[in-house]
Amino acid sequence: MTFSLSHFQIAATELNALGISLTIHPGTYGVNYRGANAMTMYFSDDLDDAVEHGRAMAAESDQAPYPRVRYA
Repeated sequence: MTFSLSHFQIAATELNALGISLTIHPGTYGVNYRGANAMTMYFSDDLDDAVEHGRAMAAESDQAPYPRVRYA
C-alpha cells in the first residue's frame, strides 16, 4: 500500500524545516514564524502564495534552520 502526501503536507513540511508554520484556516492558509504571535501571521487564499510568502519570511528572518555562527 502506498500513501502520497498532499500538496499542503509537502508545503508544511518544507516550511517547518525553515522555521515557519503553515496552517489551514476557514477559506485561507496562514504562515507565521514558529512560536510567534498572531501579529506576524500572513493569510492567503492561495496555497502557492502562502508558501512563497513563508519562504520569503524565512529568508528575511534571523530564525534560520541552522544556528548562525557569530565571531567576536
